[in-house]
Amino acid sequence: MSNIFNPSGGTTTVTDLSGNNWKALYTNGSGTVTELALGADGTTLVGNGTSSAPTFGNLTDLKGGNDKVLFTNSSGVLTELAIGASGTYLKSAGTTSNPTWAAAGGNWAEVAKGATSSGSATTFNITSLSNYRALRGWFTFPSLASGTGAVNWTVNGLTGNYYKVTHQRYTGTTASISGMWTGTAGGSSFNGSQAYVMFDIYFLAQGYETTNRATIYGVFNLYNPIGTGTRDMTQWVYDEPLTSDTGLTALNIYSGASTVHTSTGYNSYYVEGYTQS
Repeated sequence: MSNIFNPSGGTTTVTDLSGNNWKALYTNGSGTVTELALGADGTTLVGNGTSSAPTFGNLTDLKGGNDKVLFTNSSGVLTELAIGASGTYLKSAGTTSNPTWAAAGGNWAEVAKGATSSGSATTFNITSLSNYRALRGWFTFPSLASGTGAVNWTVNGLTGNYYKVTHQRYTGTTASISGMWTGTAGGSSFNGSQAYVMFDIYFLAQGYETTNRATIYGVFNLYNPIGTGTRDMTQWVYDEPLTSDTGLTALNIYSGASTVHTSTGYNSYYVEGYTQS
């Protein structure tokens, strides 16, 4: 700072000036140096515009950009972060990185819905899911052009003879259980026209005496209302050990027979995913 003229002789600096105890200095609207008593513990000096004296206030008296939260970064600088999308939460990225907004974990949320394309053998095909722990949903399997219906599925794009499947079927009041079979996809066949299906799929530890071995297990409950009606519970497991924690990333439901017919105007499937917190 420039030296200040001292009438007694010589020069002095602003630090040599004296004033009352525990004051801050500012110049007022007339250019006069003015004392301001320091604020209470934890308060901060807040500007009140270019023509008003500053005051000490709380952090909430500070102003910033609209719809922001504040944090101090690794340099101790007070930083604004835009508020995240609806349903997200503030997630720590460690003690030396800025926080981010992320989808809430440990909750079910919709991942897909829609209608089956006319003339397609694919009921729906969902890809690029983000490491879900579980999937559940409901879908209409549209009527077939002819023949026996077959609901088939693959998860995570996995094929090979690792889908071990068993059926428990009720036709009218008669129950039957088919033995386990193995195929390159999961599947459930039924006689007649359309069917309605509810399903649950889980990414789980395989439980085979060693770490880092996972599997995918699912249940499909199918109801075909034609004639006396058919109820079919299909349980299956992808029994090739999975050593990467990918979770559930894709689900394809398709016909194993001829091209399906579809109704338009309403959603024919809903799928929800569960993410861990």
